[in-house]
Amino acid sequence: MAALARQRGIEIREAAAEALPFGDAEFDFALMMTSVCFLDDINKAFGEAGRVLKPAGSLIIGFIDRESELGKKYNEKKSQSKFYSRATFYSVREMETHLSQAGFSCFVYRQALFSGKSEDKRVEPGFGSGSFIAVRAMKK
Repeated sequence: MAALARQRGIEIREAAAEALPFGDAEFDFALMMTSVCFLDDINKAFGEAGRVLKPAGSLIIGFIDRESELGKKYNEKKSQSKFYSRATFYSVREMETHLSQAGFSCFVYRQALFSGKSEDKRVEPGFGSGSFIAVRAMKK
């Protein structure tokens, strides 16, 4: 993806989420899509996101809820998976705790991937029924 972005004239900076190569308060929002389960240190990564966000900036995270049907399936089979073998799946409440500890609040949730219906393309507010959760958290 980075090579494709460069071909299209987009500047790419590769870095670990726990050590971002940006100054304080540079961005209005940050996005972590299907990546938090692979972080080495989720608290440090969220702290870095908070550092690079402007006051009242938003962090948007997309993740598989560990307590969902799909999350349970991934967790049970992760030892057999090259992709998920080192993943740490989080529940919505655990994610909220980590975000709160990093100085985020005002959580807004959306959910998708409802059990047994792969053709179901709907997105609904909240969490608890869908396997994929998106949360917007505001920097305090």
